[in-house]
Amino acid sequence: MKSDFLEKEFLNNSIEIIDGVLYSSSPHVVVDIMSTDEDLIMKESAKILCQNKGTVLNIGFGLGIIDNYIRNFKPQEHHIIEIHPQIYDLAIKNKFNQTSFLHLGNWEDIVNQFISKNKKFDAIYFDTYTFNRDKKQWAMFGNIVDKILNKGGIFSYFNDNASKIEKIEDVLKPLNWEKNVKYIPFSKIKKQTNRKNILISKRPYELIWFKK
Repeated sequence: MKSDFLEKEFLNNSIEIIDGVLYSSSPHVVVDIMSTDEDLIMKESAKILCQNKGTVLNIGFGLGIIDNYIRNFKPQEHHIIEIHPQIYDLAIKNKFNQTSFLHLGNWEDIVNQFISKNKKFDAIYFDTYTFNRDKKQWAMFGNIVDKILNKGGIFSYFNDNASKIEKIEDVLKPLNWEKNVKYIPFSKIKKQTNRKNILISKRPYELIWFKK
């Protein structure tokens, strides 16, 4: 019941973008979801995801940074899942409905539809807003990603607090996928953004991707 309430509360919150930051706001609290500080991280992640020119799935649109880069690589197919209707509208405003497959709703429901239809992808990126810490979305997705990733496919995710707390690497270990790491210095991340108040962690970013 708690999970359902938190999800509905998040979906009822209004979304706004101020100074390159995507905020979710209610009458009582304002939370930052994503910022343009992540631009270089998303650029490098998209480059890895699109190296095989196949079908790509991104879960969590946010500011659409990684999706812009993915679209520029012209993959065979580009699918986006977004739960918040206002953020989904932002994707339409940026004409992703003309170049990509947009899916509005809870990623669990949509991914289950992919599984039932045996729909698989050559690359998958996971980066959703955690409105409920008890739900452990990264770990949940890690337990089913094998069902929708083609052999030889690539899986990556936004490697920050949520993915570390939920120990997604431990979840993926039994799959014996090939792990790859690229370190992005904070100095390069800082240079890429024009924002003064940087929200992202000041440590080097560890871009991790697994090959099935």
